Amino acid sequence: MKVVFASVGTFVTIMALACAYALWRGRLPERAAAVAFLLAWLASYVLNTHDFTRPQFGMFWVDLILMVILVSLALLSGRRWLMIACACHLLTLGDHVAMMMDIHILSRAYIRVMAIWGYANLLALVLGTWFEAEPERRGVMMTAAPP
Repeated sequence: MKVVFASVGTFVTIMALACAYALWRGRLPERAAAVAFLLAWLASYVLNTHDFTRPQFGMFWVDLILMVILVSLALLSGRRWLMIACACHLLTLGDHVAMMMDIHILSRAYIRVMAIWGYANLLALVLGTWFEAEPERRGVMMTAAPP
């Protein structure tokens, strides 16, 4: 069975929809993460060398900065979805480090691992936003954030 991954255009569309949803329905941590994901993608696009037979050092630094932002948001907000996003993003960073350590890793594997965990991060963002907006959908007003 051959696994087919979506094109860059499909990923960008899904990312734009996920981030728009987080900006629309999310609270401050979801909105900050959405902006961070969008800026990280834009910076990665600019710094991408399009040669995936070599490590993408520019993308690595962007992903490292994104990781610091996600960890900071997770620690400050206590959102579980951010902890899941941090775990997924750590695997993306591991992909970069693996490529730096051994450039004989297949470029398709390098790209696919980054794509898989990129989609996982977007899923965490959407589900986190969904669950954070749940009280509003039910009409329950919260006076303080839950512990």
